[in-house]
Amino acid sequence: MRTRRTWFTVLALAALVACQTGGGPPRVLSFTADPPAITAGGSSTLRWQVTGATTITIAPGVGDVSGTNTTIVTPATTTTYTLTASGDGGSATDDLTVTVDTGIDVAGRVLGLDGRPAPSVLVTVLGVGTVPANFDGTFVLPDVQPPYTIHVRHPLEPLVVTYVGLTIPDPVLIVSGTPTTAQHTASFYGTISGGTNFPQPASHVTRVTFASSATRGTVDADGTSGAFQVGPLPWFGADTSGAMHALQWNYDANNLPVDYTGHGMRPRGLSGPILAYLGEDMALLPVNEGAVSGTTTVPAGYTLTARSMSVVYDEGGWVVPAAQLGPTTPFTYVTPQISDTSIAITGLAVAPGGELSYAVRANLTATATGVNLVLPAAPSLVAPADTAVNVGYGTGFAWSAPSGGVSVFLVNGPPGTLDHAVVTADTSATIPDLREVGLDLAAAGAFTWQIVHLPAYASVDESATSADGLLSSLPLTLNPFYFPAQDGAWANSLIRGFTSVP
Repeated sequence: MRTRRTWFTVLALAALVACQTGGGPPRVLSFTADPPAITAGGSSTLRWQVTGATTITIAPGVGDVSGTNTTIVTPATTTTYTLTASGDGGSATDDLTVTVDTGIDVAGRVLGLDGRPAPSVLVTVLGVGTVPANFDGTFVLPDVQPPYTIHVRHPLEPLVVTYVGLTIPDPVLIVSGTPTTAQHTASFYGTISGGTNFPQPASHVTRVTFASSATRGTVDADGTSGAFQVGPLPWFGADTSGAMHALQWNYDANNLPVDYTGHGMRPRGLSGPILAYLGEDMALLPVNEGAVSGTTTVPAGYTLTARSMSVVYDEGGWVVPAAQLGPTTPFTYVTPQISDTSIAITGLAVAPGGELSYAVRANLTATATGVNLVLPAAPSLVAPADTAVNVGYGTGFAWSAPSGGVSVFLVNGPPGTLDHAVVTADTSATIPDLREVGLDLAAAGAFTWQIVHLPAYASVDESATSADGLLSSLPLTLNPFYFPAQDGAWANSLIRGFTSVP
């Protein structure tokens, strides 16, 4: 019995060996790609299981793969691969397709530093093309391969902002330079009543704000009559909705709010080209009060020079009831409890060398406690050394960032020459060669460079995901359309000089 079982075992093994080495007809049991879809420049691993074959080949471009069961391919375009298994019993084939995504249509929008659409701005992806932004700042560049670098050039001035490493199809980009001309203007006229009434007592203020995504403006109502005029405010685009807000408060000897004596709100849309909106009267209603408290953390060696508390309206506007110069920490600010509003705390610090640090905590409730406003340290410049000469397009610039985030590499030249900002997640950069779009470094020009660090963003994509993206991290001194709608932070390095190649 043992002899019989042994022979059965031997025969079974012999049959299996014959099946794998050509004793039977070849069979392709599986043929797969991992992943089956890649972007251009990416790779996919082909895997297979075959029986009854003495040779295995894959076409196109791979060849003989006998004796293995995997190979890596890097097709430039979508490719169908055919595996052929050949043996004494004939041949068998199987096909699979590796899909290559060769590009995306980038349909984005460009805003000026004033937060308004930037029409006629030139948007370029080198090797793909250049298009002007439409009247509303929108543009489309087809078949762009991510990650991509995109250049935004002011139409009248030699100013360029470059975003490095974007992958999203709908970026919101910023261009520096003179604010663009508005399509429309609007002014709002009315009178405030209620609250402490008018003439209002000393140490009171009534601040009126028009708030919308298209434009915003703030003015103090007349303390005697309650009359106000907000505007003229420039704005672009089609009809838009917004609201008028009036907030009245009493302040102490340090100009900090003690209590809030009234708030009024009036929905108001914009319908251009209407120039004046009359009769925007508002009655103030009582306001419940809360308090926001917390601490401020500044980098070692920095001095906190300013801090403020803002009331942020959901429609897009804001007012600052509390602003201090050289405040101490911790802080407590009396706040109004108003629906559809939030509170923002901002701070500014300076280092002895002149480095600046700024941060905002936004979307706070009117009773938030334990708020920690953390100001970032500024980056340190590494290379080139100050007053370097013969700097050109191939020169490497490097800096050290104290934390992750996004850096803005700023290059400023003599009047009338190239000014450039490069938004990057790296800690090094070169000056992009923009001669293809008609801009060049001035020969033997005296330039400066510095780094603005934005630690709140995890990637360049994140800095370009909404109108509140990059703009929300730039304080009012740099951004006329500043709107503290989300957390942000910003730190300026020192400035170094260099001279370009003669």
